[in-house]
Amino acid sequence: MEKRSAKIVFFAVLHRLMLLFEALSSATRMKIIELLQQTESMNMDTLAKSLDITNGALTAHVRKLSECGLVNVKLHTIGHGTQKLCSLGESKLVIDLLDKTL
Repeated sequence: MEKRSAKIVFFAVLHRLMLLFEALSSATRMKIIELLQQTESMNMDTLAKSLDITNGALTAHVRKLSECGLVNVKLHTIGHGTQKLCSLGESKLVIDLLDKTL
């Protein structure tokens, strides 16, 4: 597997932590993260087929992961159409439960 440069997201605000924990609480969303760890990016249709779920269900899962910065979604134009490409947003998470500045 190719080494990627580390991107770090820092979680100290409780609201952001709740989004993170909610995103990680789904087995399907964890599978999405695992699939994206294996490749630089994957289009939404391929992800949905790999997980055997509908594109609508995948969209809801990816939205949760995107809200907390775990997954990035970009539009990619090919030929006469566009596709949404998903990639990992961050490779490291830092959770500071003792941050008193909140």
